[in-house]
Amino acid sequence: VRRAGIDFLARLPAAQERRGGGADRQPEALSEAKMIIENKKYEATIQVGREDLDDQSAGLAALRPRIQELATRAANYKSKLAIDCLLANGNALDGNAYFGDHGAAGNNSLTGSGSTASAISSDLSSSIAAMRSFKDSVGEPFDEDVSGGLLVLCSPQMERAMQEVLSSVYIGGGNSNVMQNAAKLKVTSRLADADDWYVFVTNKPVKPLIFQDRDPIEFGALENSSQQGFMSEVYHYGVRFRCNVGSGVWQRAIKISN
Repeated sequence: VRRAGIDFLARLPAAQERRGGGADRQPEALSEAKMIIENKKYEATIQVGREDLDDQSAGLAALRPRIQELATRAANYKSKLAIDCLLANGNALDGNAYFGDHGAAGNNSLTGSGSTASAISSDLSSSIAAMRSFKDSVGEPFDEDVSGGLLVLCSPQMERAMQEVLSSVYIGGGNSNVMQNAAKLKVTSRLADADDWYVFVTNKPVKPLIFQDRDPIEFGALENSSQQGFMSEVYHYGVRFRCNVGSGVWQRAIKISN
């Protein structure tokens, strides 16, 4: 299944001033951009012999944690798809690289000043200012208000310094921390460069990444009632889901490279 979307938010025409009664509206044609997100199927299965299961004193209770782990790993795999999409840095709807120079609309790939708490605080402040300055296709501000919905994504190596920036009252030897509670924090070990980090706006209707959840995670079991379970006395337990992740609006994401 393929779905195409239109970058309607980035393409809205600017409001036009109307004077006097009966003045006609001034229509502006919408330009169309298409993005294809192809659903992919994922599955994970474990098998266990009936006699092995019967010989365990706990029976199915001993197998339940392994089955629950399947569902946990499936949920974590969806996070992997999102991180892979960021690292791939494919094209945004304007045809440019998602993280990079988008001409007059702005540049969402910034060079960081270091990995200390003071440097991170300064870079976070610069990132927020950049997000407030991004433009849409007609030169209007895209997001002037980004407060309350910021998310920072970083590596475990940067977690301590990032926690200091986002949680401490004071920073840098006693200076007041103006970035306290500026964003929520998510830590992942999947980033290719431990010194790079990201900032996202997450509280708007259109997100920086599009998660297409075609078939949610479902659990299946083939036990003694199945043909293979009856004939071979081998049981199967598994999960499956279909989904994919694609790039949303680049104006709501920033990459800081150190």
